[in-house]
Amino acid sequence: MTKRKPGARRGRPRKPGPKPFHASTNGQADAQAALPFTWGSEFQASGKREFLWEGHVAFGGLTLVEGPKGVGKSTLLAAMAADITGGPRLTPQRSSRAPQHVVWFTGEEHPVLDTRPKIRAAGGIDRLVCFPGRDQSGELIHRLALPAEIGLLADLVKMLSARLVILDPWSSCLASGASTADPVNTRHTMETLAALGQATDAAVVVTRNFRKTRIGGALESGLGSIEASNVARAVIQLRPHPDHHRRYVCVVAAANGFAQPTPFGYRIEPREGAVVMEAEEQLDLTADQLAEGDITSTGRDERRDCLSILQKCVEGSWVPFRDLEQEALRAGICVRTLRSVKAELQLPSRRKEEQGHVHYEWGPPPRANGQAEE
Repeated sequence: MTKRKPGARRGRPRKPGPKPFHASTNGQADAQAALPFTWGSEFQASGKREFLWEGHVAFGGLTLVEGPKGVGKSTLLAAMAADITGGPRLTPQRSSRAPQHVVWFTGEEHPVLDTRPKIRAAGGIDRLVCFPGRDQSGELIHRLALPAEIGLLADLVKMLSARLVILDPWSSCLASGASTADPVNTRHTMETLAALGQATDAAVVVTRNFRKTRIGGALESGLGSIEASNVARAVIQLRPHPDHHRRYVCVVAAANGFAQPTPFGYRIEPREGAVVMEAEEQLDLTADQLAEGDITSTGRDERRDCLSILQKCVEGSWVPFRDLEQEALRAGICVRTLRSVKAELQLPSRRKEEQGHVHYEWGPPPRANGQAEE
């Protein structure tokens, strides 16, 4: 029988616990960490951030371009491709670059019929733009499956030393069965694309469409998970102009690491069998104001002003239309906008005849007086 040593405790032997952490005098850890790390003083100094498009698209990062159909997302992408391949610069007063390569995945437009003409119209060199997964007739022969095939994309970008990578839209490059509404998958995919930009110093630009229904603020407008906006270094939104039909607005809804530029209006004009983006005036607006849809280019909320003019009708009174019209005109509001808010509030109108004179009145909504519009 084995005798216990004096002072020994009875019971099961204890498992060895974690060793205590001791910091040395020079700031280094005495303990060996399993997780790799780098001290802040040891990072390799990175140079000044370089932009493809000043204040909008940075090299070495991920940029999200989004908007509803028909606002010119691919037209803007063609202008970016032209900038990289030696054509006109997106940043004004900058000299042309030495031509470099572009990698462009197009999922909704045909590269021969749609994309290439836009690149040429924008002044770009199409022979420097690579369309992976397409044959010489432009037909799709391989669809990229992200994030699993990020290595294939990275190898191509490195081989060409491409400075611009476009996924239009990014949802067309997802693995089969993957959902843009899944926040975990969205963040993982976007983070791999951001890492691709950092590793190659290329500008990675992805697009997506807006939701059909309006919910939340500007950054919640895009289809799928909001994680796409959270990971992107910048979110560029293209929206209809608040004042002009067939005019649009380009606004940076979010930017990480640089100041957001002033939004500007633009129009889409035909050129050489395609279309190009023509910039116009700068606008004093925000992305959230544009997302609300009740703002003008001067920053004024006309809907709110119309509600004030129509307040008597909302509260239960019948008011002559001529009086409402004159008040709106004095406030600088067009009758069309006033009628639009009237329809939104479901205000009825009626014909009145007094002493041989006929006029029209607007009154309270049906829920207030139980009457139908006449």
